[in-house]
Amino acid sequence: TCCAVLWVAQAILVPTAIAIVLALALTPIVVALERLRIPTTVAAFIVVVVAAASIAGAATALAPSALDWIKRTPEFARSIEQKLKPVKAWLVSYKEASSELKKIADVAAPSEAPTTTSAPNEGGSIWTAPAVLVQTSYAIVLALFLIVVRKVYRKRLILLASDRAIRLRVARILNESLDHVSEYLFTMMSISVGLAVVTATCFAIAGIENALLWGALFGVASFIPYLGPTATILACALVQFATQDTIADAAIGPLILLAINVIESNVVTPLLVSRRTAISAIAIFLTIAVFFWLWGPAASIVAVPMLILFSAIAKNVPALQPYAVLLQSDNAEELTNAARSRFFLEASAEEPVTWHSRFAKLFGKPAAQQG
Repeated sequence: TCCAVLWVAQAILVPTAIAIVLALALTPIVVALERLRIPTTVAAFIVVVVAAASIAGAATALAPSALDWIKRTPEFARSIEQKLKPVKAWLVSYKEASSELKKIADVAAPSEAPTTTSAPNEGGSIWTAPAVLVQTSYAIVLALFLIVVRKVYRKRLILLASDRAIRLRVARILNESLDHVSEYLFTMMSISVGLAVVTATCFAIAGIENALLWGALFGVASFIPYLGPTATILACALVQFATQDTIADAAIGPLILLAINVIESNVVTPLLVSRRTAISAIAIFLTIAVFFWLWGPAASIVAVPMLILFSAIAKNVPALQPYAVLLQSDNAEELTNAARSRFFLEASAEEPVTWHSRFAKLFGKPAAQQG
């Protein structure tokens, strides 16, 4: 039922998740402008508008190259088919030999059942042009509001708790966890831009066609760990195989992407990204798979940021620390021990179910009450 609701509500949930991630990623820039005594509303408006204009400008500049790729798809297919003729001939001979063996083995084979053809799926995706425009506008406006009112709602969330100890815990969660996630997203966004620039430069030097488009694709794909860079490298290998005359020339592009990805994932990202936001590789893979299954490729970009946000909050919420242990990487023994003791701690007494008791149960009772 929950998955069905999430799938039905994807038209609103996907842009909402994108808006949250965008707001967290742009918050450090807004904070820097606020330190220059620029009002929060003005700073947020400037940052969001500049970011949206940059994305729109990049999309407009890269649109002709993308359309050219779409138009040349039949040409790519014919080129690949022509170059794979030797492999196809071998497969045909293998199929003929297998058919002969099957005829010898199945002398009295039953008659074939009538074949049925299924009707094509005419259901359109939610990512049509009008829907994309509306959802993009919604995400931009919501991100602007989230940045502007973040201080007000931070205070209101803290004041929801009736006990001082719980208020301090909530304040710690908001001040540390969200700040760490925001710094992580801003760092990853900077790394993505750097990857786009480096890839486009290397492709241009190597004389590869559509260098800017390849740079943009690889930069965006870096937001999807493991799967994104791998898919881009395979797509580049396929396109280069279709357009280049020799295998050596076709291998230049994929090898460049592979070298950049190795340097980024093993040197750049570990140096710039804090280990406090490290997440298990299997958790990242499963989260991307679930988001892709529920909401499509666009949602897979925000899968890891949303997972990191949940993990950062869970580390500071005693009731959620067992989930943080499942999501953490191979280090952080302190979190494991704290969650283990919390998980096996028995309740000393039952309390009446009220709003404040539920809030206290989630964020942990004060030490005076637990004693």
